[in-house]
Amino acid sequence: MEEDAIQEHAEKINNNGNLWIDIEKPTRKKIEILGQKFPFNELNLEDCLSKIQITKIDRYKDHIFIILHFPTSHKEKGVPRFSQLSIFA
Repeated sequence: MEEDAIQEHAEKINNNGNLWIDIEKPTRKKIEILGQKFPFNELNLEDCLSKIQITKIDRYKDHIFIILHFPTSHKEKGVPRFSQLSIFA
């Protein structure tokens, strides 16, 4: 998929050969575009869509995949919640 497709579906910053792509609230379409652009493991791409993944680090020859959880709160209800951050590096 072309750079334009990534740009259309995510915020992108390119600095000195380092590329940061920020996909907030990923959808299946956005993750499919990411998978077409980069050779990431299909299961890791699926993990980005799941809201119940455990914290983990998967190591590969050319990248790592990390899932982290951060506590947040639902302001109206005061109920603690967690936000998932999925990282390909």
